[in-house]
Amino acid sequence: HFFAQSCFFRQEGGSKKRGREMPALALPEDLWALLLRWLHPREVLWVGLCGCPTLTLLAREDLSVRTRPRVFPGKCCIGCAFSPSGNSIALASSGGAVMVYNVATGDVLQHLPGHTGDALCVEFCPVSDGKHLLSGGADATAVLWDALSGASVVTYHGHSKAVSDVALTSSPSSPPLVATASGDCTALVWPRGGGPPSATLSGHTRSLNGVALSSDGSEALTASDDGAIGVWDCQRVEQKAVLRGHGVFVMSARFSSDESKVLSSSADRTAGLWDLRSGQREVTLRGHTDIVWKAVFNHAVPHRALTASGDKTLKLWDLRTGPALTTLSGHSGLIRSCAVGGNFALSASNDSTARTWLLPP
Repeated sequence: HFFAQSCFFRQEGGSKKRGREMPALALPEDLWALLLRWLHPREVLWVGLCGCPTLTLLAREDLSVRTRPRVFPGKCCIGCAFSPSGNSIALASSGGAVMVYNVATGDVLQHLPGHTGDALCVEFCPVSDGKHLLSGGADATAVLWDALSGASVVTYHGHSKAVSDVALTSSPSSPPLVATASGDCTALVWPRGGGPPSATLSGHTRSLNGVALSSDGSEALTASDDGAIGVWDCQRVEQKAVLRGHGVFVMSARFSSDESKVLSSSADRTAGLWDLRSGQREVTLRGHTDIVWKAVFNHAVPHRALTASGDKTLKLWDLRTGPALTTLSGHSGLIRSCAVGGNFALSASNDSTARTWLLPP
């Protein structure tokens, strides 16, 4: 199977040397994969938010990756997500809009202006292949959208303060659920189709910044400004465990693929890997110099994680060893959110840009 890949190579011998552009290539898929594998150590980036996907070869030793971002003038990018297929992305931004883009072309697929305050978070539904997405806003609501038509399907009312994070179940054999975290110190679990919450998770003493659901919705995680990570039984509506160790604000918490581990991020400038059975922190990821706003697993490579920080960088980590494998720099403002889709990472920054990055193999 042959395909045409519209791209340019630019090789730079130094930061001030103008690169040399070469014509577009058409390669067999297997040769394209070999080429990417050869170029990885020399820093390659595929930019999917530009009008023309670009490969940039940077002859630098520090392994930092630069991008040419797609700019959203006057809008602070706060949340981001890949669709399950990786073909589209969604961005939540100041002003209340959720934007959906085609990754390959950068075209706007949908403009979803449903929140009356800032849109703070967004996630695609894992079992609808990108057809539905869920957003949360400063207006204390969450909205389930039809990403194809742009219509709002369900609006979830129940919080008294901003919805800071949202989550959805991923098991097609379980009842579809969504969860919302709020500044009102609670998380709510809802039937995806609407109706009153099926569970109210209360017990934190300060605002919630993050929420996650297990694949079948039987368990949930909450991340709070009180420094704790809550582990919840959503069926019994009770707290099973509390993970403590960050000491200050916990910004996010996520389940591993097998749901035996938890990945957290914190204002203490670290991320942590926790064992759910013992409740102990196994790995502390140190290297950022500011708040770690978000940490996510790379489910394609389960022992790797990606973090987004107020120090304007992303870091890719090997959870087996601890030190960062790669630092991705290029944003001029703090990075509020990140996501991983296959071999690509997505970042959203208050510098009014979102960027895609090719991760090393």
